Amino acid sequence: PPDPLAANGAGLIHGQSLFFLSTTGNLHVQTDLVNDIINTAVLDGVTGAPVPGGTITGSVNDITAVTGNIVAGGTGEFAILNNDYRQLAGGGAIGGEAIVSVGANSISTGTAFQPLVNNRNGSIGGNATVSVAVTNDITVGTDTFFTLDNDGGAIGGYALGTLSARNSTSANSFNFVIVNDAGIIGGD
Repeated sequence: PPDPLAANGAGLIHGQSLFFLSTTGNLHVQTDLVNDIINTAVLDGVTGAPVPGGTITGSVNDITAVTGNIVAGGTGEFAILNNDYRQLAGGGAIGGEAIVSVGANSISTGTAFQPLVNNRNGSIGGNATVSVAVTNDITVGTDTFFTLDNDGGAIGGYALGTLSARNSTSANSFNFVIVNDAGIIGGD
């Protein structure tokens, strides 16, 4: 079935797009935990021609609030994907803010942990924020990719990444980056 929060492939959502995942207990999955809002360019299923990303006229919020622990046997991804997937026909357009927020007692993944806003060749009218707040530890089986990617994109406000945890451990690498190659960030 189609993703109810996907406006990819020139789709249109008038107003806000909110994905709010909340539990007062724990959130456990045996494989990958993917909590994404997708607004990317795609290939047309019939002609194979590139189709530009979608448009969301308001703000986009991908919020995960877990009182207990988040445990994923594979990857843990929390993302707004407003990008030009595979360099196709231009990324998506978000008229307001793009906010990814993850909060939990602890986070543990078997492979990668990836909170991100991907705005490669896209546009965000307001601020782009990725925020992770964990009371205790973040333990990642392979790599942490904490990213705000604005390669070739435009962000009208600021680009902000925040991470708060008692300890953060990644088995391989820890990447905390804002990528702005050939992009424009208009805020402070």
